[in-house]
Amino acid sequence: MFDAYQNGGMVDGKPVDDARLLAYVTSRRDGQGTGTVEWDQWNNTLIQTTFSVGEQKIGLAFAEGKATAAQVAAFYLEALKDVPPDSDFGREIAKRAAEWAQAATDKAKGAAGASLGKAINGVKQDYFATFDAYSALEGAILRTAKLQYGFGGTDVAA
Repeated sequence: MFDAYQNGGMVDGKPVDDARLLAYVTSRRDGQGTGTVEWDQWNNTLIQTTFSVGEQKIGLAFAEGKATAAQVAAFYLEALKDVPPDSDFGREIAKRAAEWAQAATDKAKGAAGASLGKAINGVKQDYFATFDAYSALEGAILRTAKLQYGFGGTDVAA
């Protein structure tokens, strides 16, 4: 079953997709007595397989631009609920969640910085446009004052 799933093969003439593999693993687990080593092994396989399928799907969605880094981080955080925190697998999932959360934070910072930069440039342009308008008005007033009343000295442009 696992080989057919990983290699795009068939079992009993039918393709093995995510749903079929998960159903198989679940039925194998449920066929064991709870509290037995066999049940625990199949339950661990189910947890790992469910995680692997989810990770592949969210990774593909991110690669296709259908998911954000924050959504990938959220996937890993949700997966942590099913895994003991003081385990190798728990630490690996926590690490991946932190890496994706950092990527989301970096992207948000970059977007915020770009947005702030645009806003600052807009304010600067408005300031310089206003300054230029006031400078032109001041020049016109000084020219008029010089011509009409002789004020403004010799440094005023005619």
